[in-house]
Amino acid sequence: MFCPNCGNNLEEGAAFCPSCGAPVEKPQGGVVTEVMPSHSSFPDPTVTPAAPVQPVSDAQPQEEDLSAYVTSISEPEPEPEVPYTEGDIMQNPPPAGNYSAPYQNGPVPVFVPPVPKEIPARSNILMGALGSVVFSLIGCVIWVIIGSLGYISYLGGVAMALCCVMGYKLLGKKFDVPGFIVSLVVMLVAVLFSNVFIYSIQLVSDADILSLIQEWGYNGLPDVVFRFFPLMKQFDIMLEYYGEEAEMMSSFMSDLGISCLFSGIAFFVIAFSMLKSSKNDETTRSNGGGAVLS
Repeated sequence: MFCPNCGNNLEEGAAFCPSCGAPVEKPQGGVVTEVMPSHSSFPDPTVTPAAPVQPVSDAQPQEEDLSAYVTSISEPEPEPEVPYTEGDIMQNPPPAGNYSAPYQNGPVPVFVPPVPKEIPARSNILMGALGSVVFSLIGCVIWVIIGSLGYISYLGGVAMALCCVMGYKLLGKKFDVPGFIVSLVVMLVAVLFSNVFIYSIQLVSDADILSLIQEWGYNGLPDVVFRFFPLMKQFDIMLEYYGEEAEMMSSFMSDLGISCLFSGIAFFVIAFSMLKSSKNDETTRSNGGGAVLS
């Protein structure tokens, strides 16, 4: 038997609880029912009592300050700064808003359009060829003077190559690959003409040979120069007829080969140096471009 108030164990037939003094009701019929105390009757030590509710006053509610919120909405976050390189067009404009205000990430970049690159112009082939021919005459004079002295000098080849290349560049306004080809052809023709002229002078200078070639129908130096190869062939035929070795044409071709070799070496050295110089000048002129100024 237990106390219905505090749960203390009671003796049979007790009317009051000796612990808390609460009366003990006896059920009808003399049977006492043991009632276990409810857990809800004991306070829970882990539960914190709720704070007392304050009465609601009749005062007017205060308006919330929304200025900071409005400012955060009206002012968007700054966009990341986009790097600009030379020649690029500004794709992202400054953020929307008051354009009179300074740019958020610094001063508004000013785009300077790129300078159009010059298309390298070709040389004037016709004028360049004319200049190469005219200046090759100077080389021929130098060659004839050296050859008349009995020498085939490398100096004559250098002079001939330099005159042809410089003549093309001066009148053609540029020395390029077409100039290289034209100048080389002009130089080879000039070397051939110079050697023909030197041999013709030697033939006309000898009185016996001059009288012989006049009998064959050759009148003076100009006729010998312009009919040089038939004359050489006729000399070889005459030598073979008299039982001698035909060597006029072979001697001329040997001298011509040596002359072309010397002139060709000098020409390639001068011409390649000139081509490299022209290419460097084009690269310097074409290094223009746009820029973005802050």
